[in-house]
Parts: sequence; structure tokens; C-alpha cells
Amino acid sequence: MKKLTLIFAAILALGSLTAKAQMRSGVDTLTLDQVKYRITYDAKQVNDTTQIPYIYRKAQMRLDIGSNITHFYNQSKEQWEQQVLQMILSGGVIDLGKAEPVKCMDFEFLKNYPKNGQTLFQESWVLRTYHCIEKAETPDWQLIPDSTTTIIGYHCQLAKTNFKGRTWLAWYAEDIPVPEGPWKLCGLPGLILRAYDAQQQFYLNAIGLEDLKGKVTLKYAKPEEAEKVSQSDLTKIKLRDDGSEMLRDEKWTDENGKPIKPKARKRVFNPIER
Repeated sequence: MKKLTLIFAAILALGSLTAKAQMRSGVDTLTLDQVKYRITYDAKQVNDTTQIPYIYRKAQMRLDIGSNITHFYNQSKEQWEQQVLQMILSGGVIDLGKAEPVKCMDFEFLKNYPKNGQTLFQESWVLRTYHCIEKAETPDWQLIPDSTTTIIGYHCQLAKTNFKGRTWLAWYAEDIPVPEGPWKLCGLPGLILRAYDAQQQFYLNAIGLEDLKGKVTLKYAKPEEAEKVSQSDLTKIKLRDDGSEMLRDEKWTDENGKPIKPKARKRVFNPIER
């Protein structure tokens, strides 16, 4: 059953490969800006909040900061996609033992795109890609006095906000006077190097910072098709359809060729925005 679950996850994840394949071939690749800073975060999230202690899904996320546009994306998923594409190109067999799908913060987020003052949240779900285009927002932060820590060598201070249904805490570095951070977290007097919600269901911690000085282009692989929805409607779609019906309509066998029927999956869903 674990193998079946992995196959199901791969089927869902493969829906986003088209845009990435286009990006590698130079088709439908948009150059939006030049990257000034690139931050890599260790990320983890809880999908099933009913299971105590929490079980975390993990990934590496990247934040590319340009002169005007920022791009937050899942670097681990990009690496997974490269592996799967290579397997397909070399024979069409996907070895899930070598390329298990990434299930942590599986989305892209762009600020000041498609227009200045707008944001784009992109997520693929059950073989479809969705776009949530909204007006850019800045959280209302409360700076916490006498709070200090050091992250990747930078002196950081703490701030707190209630934003998008969660209480967020963020450590920012004034020595890097860039008011940006992961996802929609921004607006502090320094770059956010660590952020987590009060329940620690979402956690991001910077492990690397590159000063690229605009020598690398900020690129975005625009999908051929994407359905525009609101963030709340996307949540409803994900609650309504987790892809299980697609699995049950197929015929599956075990290693011995014996027919098996997938069991209904326990629905677990914990969106970063609620």
C-alpha cells in the first residue's frame, strides 16, 4: 500500500511537470528580473494536525529577490522533477524508490507579478494548475523588544503578527535591509531568516544566503493553462477532491499480480493560509 500511495502522489505531482519541462527547453520561460539575493530555507510542515506528536514533511525552499519581483519556490520539488523527467526521457519508467514526491509547501509565490502591487500564488492539484492573483499585502508586525538570536551569522530580532489565519513569528536581520521574506511574510526592517506559526505547523529556517548582485536571471516557467481562482476557492477545491476517485477508477495489482483495491484515504489538509 505504501507503493500505491507513492504512485498516487507521483501521479498528482506529475501534473506540474509540463511547465518545468518547457522551462528547460527554453519555451514559455519568462525572465522577470535579476536576482540580487537568493536565500535557501529548510522548511517543514504538518499535514495531519490530529496526529500528536506532529509528523513533519520536509523540503528546501528558495527565495529569489530581484530589484522589483520576489519568487518563493520549492527547490526540493524542482530537483524531484528533474529526476523524474530524466527517468521518463531515459525509458519512461519512474523508480519511486529513487524519486519520492515532495509533499511540503508544494507551491510557488511571486510578488509584484503579474503586475506591480499584485501577487501570484500557484499550486498544482489533481493534474490541474491553479492561480490565485491578489493585491499584495503587508502584515501588521509587532516588534518584540530585547529579543535576539543569530542565524547564519546574522544578528536577528523578533517580530510577531496575526496574518492569514495564523499567528506568525519572524526573526529578521537589520544588517540585510531588504523588507522581504518567505511566502507572503514581508515588511520588516530587514530580511526574514526564520519564520514559523505559533503552533509550529509551518517552520522555515534560513541555511544559506547568496549575494548574487543581479548576475542571475529571475525566471518563471509559466504554465500553458492555469485556472484563476480565489485562495478560499482553492481551499474548497482541495477539500472536495483529493484525487482518491482517480485512484479507485484504475485497476491495481500487488507484486504477485493479485488485484487490490485502494482504500479510501484519510483526508488531511492543513493550508498555510486559513
